[in-house]
Amino acid sequence: PFNEILDKVIQLLNTLRGKDLIRKWQYEQMMPDRTTCEVAHLYFNPKTHKDRIPVRPIESTIHAAATKISKFLDKILRPVFDVKCKDTTIIDGASLITELSKYNKRGLLKSTTLFCTFDIRNLYTMLPQEETLDILMTFFHAHGYRKVKGISMDTIKKLASIILKNNVFVYGKKIYKQTTGGAMGSSLTLTLTNIFMAKWQKILSKNKPRQVTFMDGKYIDDIFMTWNRSEEELRKLLDDVNTWHPNIKLDYKISNSLPFLDVQLTNNNGILSTCVYHKPSAEPYVTPFTSDHPRHVFSNIIKTSIERAIRYSSTFEAFNYERRYIKLMLLYNGEKFFTHFTYEKRFKTCKRDMHQVYHDTFKDTPAMYTKLIVGNRIRRHTYNELIRKRPNKNLLQNTTIIKKQRPWSHTGHDLEQVQQLYSLCEQSLLNYCAHRNEQQTNDVNTSSLSPINLLVVTLWYLKHYHTERYIATEFNLAQRTVGYSLSSVLDILHSCVYPEFISLPADLSNRTTPHGPEEYHKLIVDSTFIAIPQPEDSTKRKTYYHAKSPTNYALKVQMTCDFSHRIVHVSEFYRGSVHDITILRESGLLEHLNDSVQVIADKGYIGEEYVVTPRKKHHGRELDEEDKDFNRTINSARAAIENINQRLKTYAILGDVYRGDIDDHQKVTKIAQFVSALCNINLNKHPIRK
Repeated sequence: PFNEILDKVIQLLNTLRGKDLIRKWQYEQMMPDRTTCEVAHLYFNPKTHKDRIPVRPIESTIHAAATKISKFLDKILRPVFDVKCKDTTIIDGASLITELSKYNKRGLLKSTTLFCTFDIRNLYTMLPQEETLDILMTFFHAHGYRKVKGISMDTIKKLASIILKNNVFVYGKKIYKQTTGGAMGSSLTLTLTNIFMAKWQKILSKNKPRQVTFMDGKYIDDIFMTWNRSEEELRKLLDDVNTWHPNIKLDYKISNSLPFLDVQLTNNNGILSTCVYHKPSAEPYVTPFTSDHPRHVFSNIIKTSIERAIRYSSTFEAFNYERRYIKLMLLYNGEKFFTHFTYEKRFKTCKRDMHQVYHDTFKDTPAMYTKLIVGNRIRRHTYNELIRKRPNKNLLQNTTIIKKQRPWSHTGHDLEQVQQLYSLCEQSLLNYCAHRNEQQTNDVNTSSLSPINLLVVTLWYLKHYHTERYIATEFNLAQRTVGYSLSSVLDILHSCVYPEFISLPADLSNRTTPHGPEEYHKLIVDSTFIAIPQPEDSTKRKTYYHAKSPTNYALKVQMTCDFSHRIVHVSEFYRGSVHDITILRESGLLEHLNDSVQVIADKGYIGEEYVVTPRKKHHGRELDEEDKDFNRTINSARAAIENINQRLKTYAILGDVYRGDIDDHQKVTKIAQFVSALCNINLNKHPIRK
């Protein structure tokens, strides 16, 4: 599934960029690198501070396909959440003490006030995906956001959705897809969790009993609240809360003295007491002073520990106790003495005696400040299960999908058509490859493609309009090499293929060919456009403006076909604001028209002698039945060119937003003319329905 997911990510980013929904720098920041991408893998961290030591599942998504999108969205969305929810968010123990002090000053902390803490079981992995995305949209809309960093909320939802719904990981020798929740290890998951919990916290506040005032604050999935009514009512409320959502279940504790984060909070008959809290499983270890860390690291450890003790301790007694703890912790992290009975089998039955001897020998000496460790070897099964995190590389490495399938299967043409094209330009491609190889003789690391593969990759590029960066990573090529090769091969294909398949018959007036409503109706003409991004220059915005383009700016080209649905003429490209009749007059097509050869066109071409267009109604008058029948006949005949224009746009380079130089009209013209030749090649096997 890795290639499938990576292609989805790249295709989404290309589509968003093509429609100008994300900016170039945003596109580059989110685009994954195929050469370094890997499937995520699962490992576990034990929660040693909890009963029966459960484990926390963590996905290593450092090289996953959607990691860059996750980091980017987290970078732009989290600051908004931090600002809008700062009043109900607990940052650390100090901020909780500050809020409780305000609560106390308002006279709400009474001798009967209870403290309650609860956390959500496995919240990260139990988040309902669709509901979370809807809550994300609701949150930003409620705060007046329609865009964040220039990106619309609909686009943000699409990007967040591809992160949540395409989360695949390796565990053991199998690959799994996560269907509920987000990856614990993905940057965006934390922000989505915070926003989900903010909504849940609001619902809790709305459902509290009337005339009940309490303080609540949230630190991710841990919530602290005060309660001024009976414990039974609080338990009933929390038990009801457990039934609100099938995925959200909470574990709670109620008392007048509870820890939250790293602070112990106690209600002593209406007086708030606080001190530093250390989890029972916490080991008093910090960076050893004998390590090679910079000196400021050690001073900062002492400074931070003392400052926390001062801020958290409500009494001198509590501060003095914490000061002694800090001193012992620092002494603990001096010289260490290790004895391991694995290497001395005779000590195996003497562990307790060794500790007693050590204590009796070094009592009241500096040696007591060192640490004696006596233990056994790590259990190999547990090591493999929890600590050995990275699976075999064969499960994580990418296998290019193009190598497994027929190379022409993604070009829109079958093998016979590809061989036909190759036969037309074989010698030119061979000459180009020979010249390229001469230039690359000094670079032993340069990868290159064979002539037939150059043709196939170019057809693939025209059909799907992948970025040069994507093609480079797909085929292990340098990006500059891809750009140069595509440009050179397009020139070769245009010169060899276009004249063979696109031309106006010299004896068109004398030939018996399919025609329109009248025998002299030989051709149909119409213009089509390629959407382009909004130009930065205001003058260019005026000249490239085109109302029908999804971006409001475009390049225009004129197509001419016969009644066999074969394209016979393609004009040069013009700026979007140029009128259709102007393109016709400058295209040279009028020189081939006469009484026996006339073209059918829409009302944009009114004004030329041999151009048949629908009749316009005069001001204040309706068309009579004869005029209406004539218009229906002309419009029905014009359906052929409309179908051809739609087929041209199945090639993404013409159907998507053009990313090249909009002023290089010669290059765009060559692309459109060659794609028109490809459409003519396809007519035999895939005719347009008449």
